[in-house]
Amino acid sequence: MYDLQDTTTNELAKYLTQLLPELCDNWWQEMVLAVLNPRQKDNLLKSKYTTLDNLDLAALLRIFDQNWFRISAHMEYEPEQRHFLKEMISIRNRWAHRNSNPVSDDDLYRDLDTVQRFLKMIDADSKLIDEIQQQKQEVFKVSAQEHVQPTGQHPTEG
Repeated sequence: MYDLQDTTTNELAKYLTQLLPELCDNWWQEMVLAVLNPRQKDNLLKSKYTTLDNLDLAALLRIFDQNWFRISAHMEYEPEQRHFLKEMISIRNRWAHRNSNPVSDDDLYRDLDTVQRFLKMIDADSKLIDEIQQQKQEVFKVSAQEHVQPTGQHPTEG
């Protein structure tokens, strides 16, 4: 999931880099700097970077969320598509602050499904979307096997 977050960061940076200048001439000031939280803004200003590909996933999701209405009107998103964005924020936070407890197959499947839907929404690379589909199928298969055959029990035991 961590590699997938890195890839999602890259895809979202590309998407916003292409989209935001279409929405506003002064997009860097109005749609990036104006919406970052103080820590994110301070880090960005200290770094002297002026491109979105230098921001982390949390900052990029915040930019997307804070500019949702302008972006969704331009892209003609359905109102329920905002749920994918909100869930992405939750997924990012959960994985960034994860403890040592294992993630359940159900939660992993749901996270993969949400990431896949989000990436489709931002027209991400189709190979990446297909890879996530494969990962979902693997998680589903493992989960189904565990439900059919309890751990440690031989199929002939009953």
